[in-house]
Amino acid sequence: MIGGIAVRNKLLYFARSAVCFIIVVSLLANHGMYYSADTSLSNITEDEKNISVSNGRYSLVINQDVKSVSVINTQTGETEWNSVVTEDICDFSKCSDTFINYMQSMVVIHYALNEDTNGNRIDGYSADPKNITSIKAVDNGVDFEYRFVGAEIYCTLQVRLMSDGISFSIPFESVKEEGKYSLLSLEIAPFFGAAAINDSGYLFYPEGTGAITYFDRIAYKSKSATELSLDIYGNSDLETVMNEKSEKTAAFPVYGIKRGSKAFLAVITQGDSDAKINVRPAVETSPMDIHCAGFEFTYHYQYVVYLSNIVRNGKNSASNINGSKVDSKIVEGDRTVNFFFLKDENADYSGMANRYRQYLMDNEKLKSADKAGYDTLALTLLMGVKTEGELFGNNFVEMTTYSDALNIVQDYKSEDADSMLVNLRGWSRSGYLSYPQNYSAVWALGGNKGIKKLTSYLSENDIPVTLQCSTVYTTSGLFGLKGKSALKGTGIPISDDEEEIYLLSPDSAFSRLQKGYKKIKKYGAYPAFDDIGGIIYHNYNKGKPITRAENIKLWREALNLSEFTAVQNANAYVLDSVDWIYDLSFDNKKSLICDDNVPFVSMVLYNSIALTSKAGNYSYDLDITVLKWIEYGCSVYFELTEESPKLLRDTEYNYLFSSRNSEWKETVIEMYKEFSVKLSGVSDSYIIGHQILDNNLVKLSFENGGTVLLNYDEQIAVYDGKQIPGKSYLVY
Repeated sequence: MIGGIAVRNKLLYFARSAVCFIIVVSLLANHGMYYSADTSLSNITEDEKNISVSNGRYSLVINQDVKSVSVINTQTGETEWNSVVTEDICDFSKCSDTFINYMQSMVVIHYALNEDTNGNRIDGYSADPKNITSIKAVDNGVDFEYRFVGAEIYCTLQVRLMSDGISFSIPFESVKEEGKYSLLSLEIAPFFGAAAINDSGYLFYPEGTGAITYFDRIAYKSKSATELSLDIYGNSDLETVMNEKSEKTAAFPVYGIKRGSKAFLAVITQGDSDAKINVRPAVETSPMDIHCAGFEFTYHYQYVVYLSNIVRNGKNSASNINGSKVDSKIVEGDRTVNFFFLKDENADYSGMANRYRQYLMDNEKLKSADKAGYDTLALTLLMGVKTEGELFGNNFVEMTTYSDALNIVQDYKSEDADSMLVNLRGWSRSGYLSYPQNYSAVWALGGNKGIKKLTSYLSENDIPVTLQCSTVYTTSGLFGLKGKSALKGTGIPISDDEEEIYLLSPDSAFSRLQKGYKKIKKYGAYPAFDDIGGIIYHNYNKGKPITRAENIKLWREALNLSEFTAVQNANAYVLDSVDWIYDLSFDNKKSLICDDNVPFVSMVLYNSIALTSKAGNYSYDLDITVLKWIEYGCSVYFELTEESPKLLRDTEYNYLFSSRNSEWKETVIEMYKEFSVKLSGVSDSYIIGHQILDNNLVKLSFENGGTVLLNYDEQIAVYDGKQIPGKSYLVY
C-alpha cells in the first residue's frame, strides 16, 4: 500500500513533469549537487534543504546541511531512524566541536603516517567543515563523495533504500590514498539509530552466543565498565591470537538496537573478514551520553616492530622498544552494511535472530542438516591421550578402543536411540591435545581393521561418525618448522607464550588437512574441526602472504571436502557447509557491560544445524544443564570412555573426572528418551521467540505454535495459570 506522501509526490510529478525537472536542476546547482544520468525522478522529490527518495514504504531524506540521511515512514510521516546524532538525542551545548563532528559523521576514518613507528592514530570526520562532501542523488538512494583534506584520503558512501531497510556501502574502487597517510580503518554510520541516555531499549551484540545491555541499567553497572570492541571471526592481533583469554570476538557480523517499539538489525554483507563491532553504551567511562554501536572496517593492519636493541649502561637506548608499523598492503574489497528494520512484536532480539536467519536462508548461507533437533543423542567418545612423560615407550593412554566404541554405540542403538551423532576424540596416533595432528588409526586401539568395523556399523545404521581433528597447530619437532608456520609482520613465527606450540600458515594447514582427509574418508568417517570454525588470521610470509579473507576461502574449501562436517565454533562463514556445531558455550557473561546473555546463535541455527554444548557429565548440576540444553537448542550430549578417567591424571586432559560409560549409560538413555518424548512437538520447528520473564523463568516460542517454559528456580513457578516444577520445564 502506498502512503499519502508517496501518492502526493507521484501526482505532483505528473502535474509538473518538464517544469519540475528544470526546477530540480536549478535547485541542485544552487546547493552544489547533481543528479546522475540513471536517476529515476519518479521516486525523488526535493525542497530547499532536503532531497527525498521513496520506495513506497519508506522515504530516505537527505539533509544537505548536515550531510546525513534519515528514514521516514511514508504512511505515518514519522522519522524512524537517523544516520547521525541529532540534538533531541544529545545536548550539543555540553559537547566539544570535535565530538559534535564525530556524532554527526556518516563516515569516520582512522589513519596514520606511512613512516610512523609509534602507533599514532589520527581521526577524521566526514562532518568536519574542513573536509569536503559532494552529494549525488541516484536511483533509490544517494552517493556521498568524501575528501578528507588533511589526510588526502577519498571514498564514496553509497546509501540505498531496501524494501525493509537501508544499505550503506563503500566501494573499494572509490577508496584513494593520495598523500603520505594510510587508511587504517573506517567506520560506516557509527551512530545510526543512536539512542538517548534515558530511552527505553537495549543494545544487542554477538559476544558469546549473544548479549544485551539495557539502557535503563547503566547506573547499576560497574564504574569500571567500558565500551566493548569485538573482532569478527577471531582475534586479529597476531601478537595475542593464540591467547584465548585475550579474545573479544564475535561469531556473527551483526548487532542490533531496540528503541521503544522499533528496532533494527545491522548485518555486514561485504567485508566481514576484516571488521570489528564497537559497542558503546553510555557507561560512566564513555565520553558521550548516548547509546550506540557500529562496524569498523580495517584497510591497513599494523604490526609490532622492535625499535632498538642498542644497550647503554645496561639499558636499552629506546624509551619504548616496541613500535608499530603500517602494513603497506591495503585490504581489498567492498564494505557493505545492511540495516533491517523491525517493528512492534518483532522489535526485539528474537526478531533480530529471525531476520538474520531469513537473510542467511535467502542468500543460501545456512545449511539444513538431517539431525538437528532435540530428538538426537550426541556422543563424544574419548579414545586416547598422550602422557606428558618420556619421548619413547608406551606414553599413549588408551581410554576407549574402537571395539569398545562399537559396543557402546550398539548398546544405545538397542535402547531405541534412533537418531545419533558420534564423535571420536583422540582417535589417532597423536592422541588428543598433541600437535601436529596425526591422521592414522592407533594399533593399540584396534588399528585400521578396528576403526573400519566401527565406522561400517555406524554407516549401516545411518549414524554419522566424525573424527576430531586439530588442523592449525604444530610443534617445531626434531626438524624445525620447515617454513610451515604463520608469520608476524616482523617475520617471527606465531606461537604461544612458551614458544612450544606454533600456528601453521593457513595454506600449510589446508595442505596437511587434504592429506589427512584422504585417510578419514578411507576409514568411512567424516571430519570434525576443532579450529577452523573459530579462528582466521593473516600470514605475513613474504613468499605467500595470506589475508583473512583468503583464509576464509581455504577453510570453506576444507569444509566442502566432506558431505558431512562438524566444527567446534559457529563463525558465520561455516554455516552453509556444517552439519554439527559442538562445544557451544552458554556460560557467556564476559564483559562488564553485559546485563543478560541470550541464545541468539541458537535461535538462528536451531533446526538447521545440530548443536551441542557442555557434556552432561561435566555438569555440577545436571538439572540446570538440561534446562540450558533446551534454552540453547542443544541435543542431549555426553562425553564417555570405557576406562576410568583416573588414567588421565598424568595427561593434559586431567579435568575429565567422570566419564565411564558403565556409570552414565542409564542417565544418558533416560535423558534421550525424555527429550524424544517431551520435546517431540518442537524438535522440527524454529525457535522464534525467547523471553526472560524473570531471573529464573524463561519462555521459548516455536514457529509451529509450541511453547516451552524453563524454571531455573528450586521452587515451583507459575506462569499464565500453569505450574512449572523447580529446576524443570513445561511444554505446551
